[in-house]
Amino acid sequence: MAQSMTGFGAVTGENQTHSWAAELRSVNGKGLDIKIRAPDWIDGLETAVRARLKQLIKRGNVTLTIKLHSDENDQDRSLSIDQDILIKTLNNITKIEQYGMDHGISFAPSKAADLLTLKGIMGNKILSKDALETLFNEILTSLEPLYDTFLKSRSSEGKQLVDLLISQLDALKVQLENAKILLDARNDHMRSLLKTQLAKILENSTQFDSQRMAQEVALIFVKSDVTEELDRLAIHIQAAFDLMNAGGAIGRRMEFLMQEFNREANTLCAKAQYSELTSIGLEMKVIIDQMREQVQNLE
Repeated sequence: MAQSMTGFGAVTGENQTHSWAAELRSVNGKGLDIKIRAPDWIDGLETAVRARLKQLIKRGNVTLTIKLHSDENDQDRSLSIDQDILIKTLNNITKIEQYGMDHGISFAPSKAADLLTLKGIMGNKILSKDALETLFNEILTSLEPLYDTFLKSRSSEGKQLVDLLISQLDALKVQLENAKILLDARNDHMRSLLKTQLAKILENSTQFDSQRMAQEVALIFVKSDVTEELDRLAIHIQAAFDLMNAGGAIGRRMEFLMQEFNREANTLCAKAQYSELTSIGLEMKVIIDQMREQVQNLE
């Protein structure tokens, strides 16, 4: 089934030492762009989550946020300062400040609060390797229901989009049939118009080249023929129905079809030379534009 690129899901979890909350949301995007905000001191968590998301999602701007909290009684024990990294960081700050002074550059004073936000300064020193691995696995396991909720929301909206697109394709198909019905009347109109124009030319011409005139008339009819445009519109409509029946990540292919729809409708309007057919072409363009807006939400 086709999916929307808009989705949301949330989940919470806990074990003996920590609790966590995760939110997963996505919006429209040209490709797949995944942003993950997760505790960096749990090695491999972001990598594992990103790999899982790539398995499930093909397109959209996706953001996953995991907020982790230690048990209140263990707050002071669970997180500590990595002194080795802190010393190296302070030494680097001193070198940078000295370099600035040597070159006449004044830096704003460093604050302890700023250092706490640097990656690696605050680390989990109390949790054992086994405890960290357990926490890692429990977080990953708890995210599976989140993915299910998220995908269901995308599928639900995707179904609504497909239903709307099908109704718009049906409307486009009706306009196409109306255009075909008009062809005989439009051809009679074109012949009558051409006869009138030829009569005026002959009245004002002292020389008449019948062969050249026949060629010009044939060329006019070829240029004004809209049969190919209507045939291609019918093919594109069927292709769109087939794509939506197939499901999956169809957004990009549907966007391409919308370009083709619009091209044929524009050509139809340009070649119509018949007010009723022009009106149908304009109505087609309105429907196609409405479809294009909906297609931009498909994965």
